[in-house]
Amino acid sequence: MKVDVVIHVYGKPWQTLCTLKSLMLYSSEHIDKIYFVTEPKQPYNEKVDWVIDYFDNIIQYTPIKSILMNICKNVNNEIERHSMYCQYALEKTDKQYIFVTHNDILYTDDIIGDMINNIEDNIAIGELGQCWNCPAQQFCGGGAKWNSWNPTEEEINQIKEKLPYVRTSLNNLTPNKFKLMPECRLNEWACLINVELSNKETYPNGNTPFFGEFHVDSGTAWFKSLYLKGYNFKDYRKNYSHTYWSDLSNGYQTVLKENYYWKAEQKAEQYFNENFKI
Repeated sequence: MKVDVVIHVYGKPWQTLCTLKSLMLYSSEHIDKIYFVTEPKQPYNEKVDWVIDYFDNIIQYTPIKSILMNICKNVNNEIERHSMYCQYALEKTDKQYIFVTHNDILYTDDIIGDMINNIEDNIAIGELGQCWNCPAQQFCGGGAKWNSWNPTEEEINQIKEKLPYVRTSLNNLTPNKFKLMPECRLNEWACLINVELSNKETYPNGNTPFFGEFHVDSGTAWFKSLYLKGYNFKDYRKNYSHTYWSDLSNGYQTVLKENYYWKAEQKAEQYFNENFKI
């Protein structure tokens, strides 16, 4: 089975190159096209287009508007929709599945083949939950435990005692669905999505927000809507290392902190020269 890949490129050209090279190293037999989506304005005036020259299966797209933390105001306007994270690729692909990757990931084995073999009847597979921001972390823990966690009244009361907690308050909890915390989502840095099922439910075909729409965080509204419709998600967290070249655990913070940014880029360039340069 072939899938398409989508990568959102906001700076980090050397990390982007290593991400795609490591992904192709292990999963090339499963990959058809790579949608290379670039922000209209790059941090530190970086040039990222040169990465494309290393591949022969890339489709480049640059939206009119920034994709970062976006909310689509007119779902029937294609230009508006395609300024949502991953939406251009989700609409243009002709594959059943699309693989979403951040541009700062080192892949260490055939993640796409393994995900295809394990997604089963789930709508998506990838790491579940931003548990470090969630007041239910000690009870749920996210990941594989998330699907089996059924909160007790005692747990609910203990969670409420912690509120407000980071981005969680009584006002943004789902009535009668306390398990569905505001931080519940499919993390987008390495995941496989069933495009046929997702596109059927999301705007403008259905009433589910776009995968990249930002409410609390990207993907949280999409996840919440699909979960309430009865769709299932599978946790997966192996065969990759997130923010591999950065000294920070947060990729976006690496972009914002210039010293960390250039240090990570230097490490990635060195990694490329030692592992991929012919």
